[in-house]
Amino acid sequence: ASCLVGSEMCIRDSTKAKFKLKDHVEMLIVSLRPTYKILPIDIILQGQDVEIESYPGLLNQVITNLIVNSIKHGLNDCIKGEITITVASINNLINIIVEDNGIGIPDNIKNKVFDPFFTTKRGIGGSGLGLNIVYNLIKQKLGGDISIEDNVPKGVRFIVSLPLTVNDIKSVSYTHLTL
Repeated sequence: ASCLVGSEMCIRDSTKAKFKLKDHVEMLIVSLRPTYKILPIDIILQGQDVEIESYPGLLNQVITNLIVNSIKHGLNDCIKGEITITVASINNLINIIVEDNGIGIPDNIKNKVFDPFFTTKRGIGGSGLGLNIVYNLIKQKLGGDISIEDNVPKGVRFIVSLPLTVNDIKSVSYTHLTL
């Protein structure tokens, strides 16, 4: 299946394509608007529009999960929430920084957030798979890395580093456990 990257988002995760990252993320944010339009949340996109060769469908899943995680966990009781997505090119890498001004992640659970089935919303809709999926897609499919840090003065910052050109997808199992 082919996709027209310039005029519509690729939704097939097995489709590798060249595309302008910032334009693509902007289309994704527009598509997510119904999810948060009644909430007091703004999503801001900034930075460079760099062309990358990657899997747009997988990248959609990563960014969507990070945005939804911020909305459900960090900004759920906010008066005026803000999610900022910054795209920056450094050497042969792309950094996608997704940060919010929410409640942040307590230090005692930061090392667990990528673990499968870890959630602070057990019994009220949290499966504990969102950030585990993000971690595995980035590390095993997109050839990148993800880190987490505080967003001073409050909130959380996820830093996703990806190559400008990703290798072909290999079949890999999904794991991440903190012992």
